[in-house]
Amino acid sequence: MSTNKHLCIIGDDFGMHPAVNEGIAEAFSEGILTDSNTMPPTPNFLDAVELTKTLGIPVGLHATFTCEWDIYSWGPLTEARSFVTSDGRLKENVEEAWRNATEEETLKELHEQYRVIEAEGIPITHVGQHMGFDQGTKFETAMNMLVKEKNLPYKGAPDAHIDFALAYSWSSSFIISGPTTVEAAKARLKSILSSLTPGYHLWVTHPAIDHASMDELCSVDCPARNWARMYRAIDLSLLLDEEVADFLKEDSIELTSLSDCPICTETE
Repeated sequence: MSTNKHLCIIGDDFGMHPAVNEGIAEAFSEGILTDSNTMPPTPNFLDAVELTKTLGIPVGLHATFTCEWDIYSWGPLTEARSFVTSDGRLKENVEEAWRNATEEETLKELHEQYRVIEAEGIPITHVGQHMGFDQGTKFETAMNMLVKEKNLPYKGAPDAHIDFALAYSWSSSFIISGPTTVEAAKARLKSILSSLTPGYHLWVTHPAIDHASMDELCSVDCPARNWARMYRAIDLSLLLDEEVADFLKEDSIELTSLSDCPICTETE
């Protein structure tokens, strides 16, 4: 085990929206973001691909079987019907998505999402999921099959019900959500960072530029409303904040990309 403190900072939802793409690009090139996850079914995936190639952003597959917005939407890459709405869009939460999903359609969609990234000549560093797992193991089992087939680690999440064949060995994994101001979020982040022990830690972020178009993702009473603009703008501010970067240095926390983090296997 490392005697140093390592922090991997990943930006989720690459490809979802132009403001998200711009935020991830800025956080990586001008801030402290180390990695990202891209979502092949989303409307601006190809723009994310170009930014990935131009800036050299390490990306993984953010396997996408849901769409949390009630206005802005996307559907699967395949002709799947078991986890979509009657009009062909992905459902708004994981429980609805996996209630009737079939293994055959799930695996087909997973492979297609992986394939379109690989077809662009982009190295895929890992696999993970968008919006978490359902209460069963249907999605997890399919993801683990992809992990074994592609010999790539699963990013990791506290809600996983099974042991993945390959997964990162995190000492902790955290997200900053809840604070509604940058200063409050920064205070919470500093508290978390000051408590980190030697080892490898994962900070999951969702950066996006603070643009009015993000308000148009969903209605004002949508359960995910704060995730449309507020939390994403706050995350980007933290990732670009010189005080946050200085705090990492003062506490001897090393920024470390996913590709340099330790991996464990199900036999260990």
